[in-house]
Amino acid sequence: METEDEVPPFWFGQEVCVLGATDGIAETGVVRGVSRPGPGGHWAFAVELDGEADLVGAAAERLVATGWFRKDDGRRLTAEEYAHETAGRSRPGDRLRRRHVTLTSHVMADGADEAAARARAVVTALGLDPVDVDEPVEYWKVPGTWVVVTGLAWPQAARDDAEAAVRHLVASTGLDWAPVSGTPAGCDAVWNPGDAVDPRTRHVTWMLLDAIA
Repeated sequence: METEDEVPPFWFGQEVCVLGATDGIAETGVVRGVSRPGPGGHWAFAVELDGEADLVGAAAERLVATGWFRKDDGRRLTAEEYAHETAGRSRPGDRLRRRHVTLTSHVMADGADEAAARARAVVTALGLDPVDVDEPVEYWKVPGTWVVVTGLAWPQAARDDAEAAVRHLVASTGLDWAPVSGTPAGCDAVWNPGDAVDPRTRHVTWMLLDAIA
């Protein structure tokens, strides 16, 4: 049985082959998300398939490592090269060992500093309570867009319920989010601007609220 102390078999940025991703055909992609196991549970992974904008969920038994990692600019690196180039950078995976809730924002900016400042402004404007933040990473598919992951304070009213945490935060922002999806162990909600105009989010193209209990 897996435990919280075990290291997942795949990690953020790792290139993998997803078996049966589309109509029974294996496809290649990059791990963009890792969920820790609950009691007696199994690791789950979110993979960005090559040429696809959306993430697909996959269990470990459906993934095969290619032997490479990928930087955000698309370069393929060995595990040693990847570890060296990303040393000191915090990642969403760093929070996997404890209960957490994060806000991932895609922010339009001319550089990392501006992206970080705009992400902070969004978090403040939405009335959220930040506890830490990762370095902005430029989204290689959309130049000028930066991904900023902000760790948020866990809502006390949610207790140990991830779904309750996401619902609480979604309601507190006053934005029109897509339906909350998940379980009390792990849950998320997506926001897209659509045709709405809100000065609080004028530099944001997409957001994800994600909680792991």
